[in-house]
Amino acid sequence: MPRIVVTQQLAAVPIEEVFDFVVDQRQMTSWCPKPTACELTAEGDVGAGATRRIARTALGVKLDSEWVCDEFDRPRKVVWRTISGRIPMIDTYEFTSQGDGTDVVHTVELEVRYLFVRLIQPLAILRGRRDMTTDLNNLKTMLEARAAVQA
Repeated sequence: MPRIVVTQQLAAVPIEEVFDFVVDQRQMTSWCPKPTACELTAEGDVGAGATRRIARTALGVKLDSEWVCDEFDRPRKVVWRTISGRIPMIDTYEFTSQGDGTDVVHTVELEVRYLFVRLIQPLAILRGRRDMTTDLNNLKTMLEARAAVQA
């Protein structure tokens, strides 16, 4: 199973604030440019067993997917797993306090089922890593700017 890991350090942003922002599905499209929509599919807060729907386009292909939250350990870790969609994957965010800031590790594990996906796997991994880096850079910019205003 191919695995992509990206790390980002957010200065002066407490772990709880980073965690809460990342798990708030209404915020996802503000810092992740690829999804066009993200929503919880049932009432209530995010937690183990919660489900979400994400709409996105990758390499010109529409990739709608549904996910279930397999692990929710505030403020340290959240794990989402696809339950429908073209590419099965596990999406993990891990958070660690570093002084007055937070380290974020984003890991995506992909299940390669189809020959076409196997053929483009190196390209998909490169694009995935680039997209994940962009996402965490956006998260860093947004939350550090917000923290600076609040200080």
